[in-house]
Amino acid sequence: MQKANTQEEMQQYYQNTIASVEKILADLKERNEENDEELQKKVSSLISKVESNNEKFKKLVDDLEKDSEFEKFTVAFLGATNAGKSTVIEALRILFDEESRRKQMSENQQDDIAALTDYNKQYSELIHQLESLKSRYKIPISSIITRVVTLLIGILIGLVVGGLI
Repeated sequence: MQKANTQEEMQQYYQNTIASVEKILADLKERNEENDEELQKKVSSLISKVESNNEKFKKLVDDLEKDSEFEKFTVAFLGATNAGKSTVIEALRILFDEESRRKQMSENQQDDIAALTDYNKQYSELIHQLESLKSRYKIPISSIITRVVTLLIGILIGLVVGGLI
């Protein structure tokens, strides 16, 4: 509803502007007949220049009206580095539940699941190898647990720093 009103208002504005220029030209022509011959020549020259420019103006208004987009709303953000432009844009993307953002989040979630699955697989293989070593060398369980926990913490920190979790 609002979009249609705005579009109608702009079209009315374009039409009023063109009509105003046409009225000014008509008034100039009408009043020019009342002037002496020298002034009539000067005013006639002015009228022809205004008419020439009016045709260009009409074309520009037509192009503007044709190229106006009322279905899309475009906003530009500018400012200093670290001023929060990206934060505002991301907040708007969340607020308006932007489809491309949802798709990106879904893809990232699938990547995170794949990374976690790979991590779990590697963890299981490591536990299996440690169990195998334990039974083969009879290493005390506390030393194995310490090494495994240290290794797992290192892997987890790597995943967090790498942005996968």
